[in-house]
Amino acid sequence: MFKSMSRILHCLFSEIEILKTGEVCIGFSNQHRVNRITAHYLKLLFETSGVTVQLCNSPNEGLVLNSKNISLYCAIIPSDFGTIRWNDYQIGEQTLAVIRRHPNCKVLYVYCQEHDERRVENLIRSIEEETLSKIEVFNFSDLIQNFFSTSGFIRRQFMPIDARGTISQIMADELVTVNENDRFSSLYFMMTALGIRHCPVVEVDSNQCVRIVSKRDLVQQIPPANLVSDDEASVIGLEKKKIFEALTAVAKKSVGEVFSSSQQLITVPDTDSIEKVVSLLAYRQPIGDGFNYISGVPVILPKERELVGFVSYTDILKFIQKHQPEFLRQNCVGDVATLAMTAVDVGKIGCLTLEDDLSIAYTQLKQYRSLPVVRDNKDREWVGFVDDLKVKMFSHKLFLNKLMGLSVKHFMVASEKLPVITTTQTLSEVMKYFLQSINGMTLLSTFVVTEKVHKADGTEFHQVKGVISYTDILKSWLTWQKSSAS
Repeated sequence: MFKSMSRILHCLFSEIEILKTGEVCIGFSNQHRVNRITAHYLKLLFETSGVTVQLCNSPNEGLVLNSKNISLYCAIIPSDFGTIRWNDYQIGEQTLAVIRRHPNCKVLYVYCQEHDERRVENLIRSIEEETLSKIEVFNFSDLIQNFFSTSGFIRRQFMPIDARGTISQIMADELVTVNENDRFSSLYFMMTALGIRHCPVVEVDSNQCVRIVSKRDLVQQIPPANLVSDDEASVIGLEKKKIFEALTAVAKKSVGEVFSSSQQLITVPDTDSIEKVVSLLAYRQPIGDGFNYISGVPVILPKERELVGFVSYTDILKFIQKHQPEFLRQNCVGDVATLAMTAVDVGKIGCLTLEDDLSIAYTQLKQYRSLPVVRDNKDREWVGFVDDLKVKMFSHKLFLNKLMGLSVKHFMVASEKLPVITTTQTLSEVMKYFLQSINGMTLLSTFVVTEKVHKADGTEFHQVKGVISYTDILKSWLTWQKSSAS
């Protein structure tokens, strides 16, 4: 019945900004000392994190009746809950009164002592069925044991953060890691099942990060077992037996055998400013044989070099969305996107046509992360989109030559499955596309910018005007940040 502290707090706080959108109310019974202690301890937890809280001993108090908007209601389950029948009724009525007056309110139940879980479950079920609200539950003992980590979590969610804040305030600190001795098959399963895009490889004893395995690194190691049909495989001479042998071989290898630990690893200390890290992600960095974008970096303790977190471009975008929404409201897509306003300029963004094959896409994507697909380069009618992650799925070194002749249609996402983005939309309107999966696809880092064009025969189509990527947004934010500071 109980969930982990971090998961509950994430569920409660990641979607709402309580300081800006409403009030926090803690409801409790004043009849027993342990109830009062629990309520005041919870109040202290919030106040330590900079959140103002009101205590409420009855749903009929003025706070509940007069407050315009309660965003979070924490109900302390009484220490004698279940021993006296009216406690069931009272706690339920308190919760119902709050939800009815504040339908968007989040509800949290806190146990201060052990109770009959079945009775509490029945109470929660009845409330949820009546109000269609979701009630989360955790134990007071967990609250005590996790005081500092919990208050830190709440502080990161609610306290205002600016560009000078440290990267530790927005980084992900609950990481899934592997070491070099772990099986590649285990790494593949974890990253695929959990939807992880970056997995740090750490040394067993020191917890120092030796490399990052990205989703792009991962898919290049998997033979194209189900990417082409049997008929297509036969035509291009792709033997399923060899695919199976390659898949079996890589599954038996360790992470260290598949991925070299000599990777040029870029890290940042947890004391670096957010602005400094954004500068790192917004521009190409000297990696390997050239300059490339990096979509995330491991965060370490400066002295020990120990891995303590990871920050990706999505963490940065969430920070901007939450703490500096005025930047998103003030800027339009046309202000930040990479645009090609004429057919002559189309080389600035790169485009594929339906006549192109994997070899052309593979070459083009060494320079770009993603490419629009147009019917032809003259009208630039948008018909699809190719992400480099998809191309890398076809790029296994043992089979690449046989796959090079495949048409772009094999790895293209049709335009009908993607959002239509125009130059006049604000960044606030399009930010959601960067932060959520679309039609079950992996998060996309780039989107096509189009303009509706009317033909002489009365038909219309979307013409490619450019692309907008997370790096465009980060670069624009850095400029905006400097101008705002001055």
